[in-house]
Amino acid sequence: MDLYWGQVQNKIRKKAGDVRIELSEDTYRRYGGRLHISHGHQFPSIDPANGFKNWRNPILAVPADSAPKRLEMCPGTLFVVRFVNFLEAKYPFADNIYPETALASILWREDRWGLKTVGWTLLRFATQYREAFLSTATQPDIGPQLLNAIQGDSFLRRKIASIYRDALSEPDMTAAKVKETLSSEDAIAAFVELLLQDPLWEKWIEVLDMAKPAVSSLGASGGNTLAINAASTIDVRAGCATIARNKWNVGAQIVVLGHTHLPETVKEGSHRYYNPGSWTRYVDGAEALTLEELRNEDCFPYELNCIRVEDTGSDTLQSECICIDRFPASKDRDP
Repeated sequence: MDLYWGQVQNKIRKKAGDVRIELSEDTYRRYGGRLHISHGHQFPSIDPANGFKNWRNPILAVPADSAPKRLEMCPGTLFVVRFVNFLEAKYPFADNIYPETALASILWREDRWGLKTVGWTLLRFATQYREAFLSTATQPDIGPQLLNAIQGDSFLRRKIASIYRDALSEPDMTAAKVKETLSSEDAIAAFVELLLQDPLWEKWIEVLDMAKPAVSSLGASGGNTLAINAASTIDVRAGCATIARNKWNVGAQIVVLGHTHLPETVKEGSHRYYNPGSWTRYVDGAEALTLEELRNEDCFPYELNCIRVEDTGSDTLQSECICIDRFPASKDRDP
């Protein structure tokens, strides 16, 4: 997205040479339309949260000519900026998970109530963009419990007041002011979001742990179910292959997609679909991941792939996926 800024382009060219930077189009066509290349973020069938309304010129309108220009920010990017980037400082693999909101599931599966509270905060944001994140359910029903705990426990409020003073630079915060400030679920979520920016994670998580209810206090609903969104059930690989087949039907021989981080090659007759993946480590499904596993990204696989396409003068383009390196190493295909 930032490639739309000229200064960003100049910095890349200073390092990489006079590279050609493609913008504006969802799909680029080469060799008379026989080759289609797309990053893939604009296809709503695989990722509606990361599509842009005005990809040809994603600069937001500003009220005055002198105001600084701003890029459009889709819900997925906003989620990363507001939550994932801060979590990444403690859990380096946090920004490699797809979909992004799977982080909330991982946090919710943890035993600590403070971590569940962070997951609840992430979900409150996602449910504001139900269509983008394909939300099928409301967030966990722990908001009332958090509110009751803060409003009814003076000791907890004193602990929270100390967090305001130490982590949020509000020296005048008192327990009485905490009761007034955190008087709604929205206010609590905004408070937790601010805490994500504080590097002293353990200190404030321990305080949030104190809001954990007794086993019977939440009743039948319990706040213990978490169906975040339908995006986590989408078969991304199948979706990308369907997009490729649709493009084959309109004249493409070779389709190259990215965005999902998941490498794949599909061959059907003379047609080819390639996803080189990302040159970062990836995970194929986050359903069983734990928060502790996100601390060490070195245990996750990677493939450094590139796609080579050549026009030899025949009717059919020649192509191959070249693996430069991978971890763990494969026995059937050496780099």
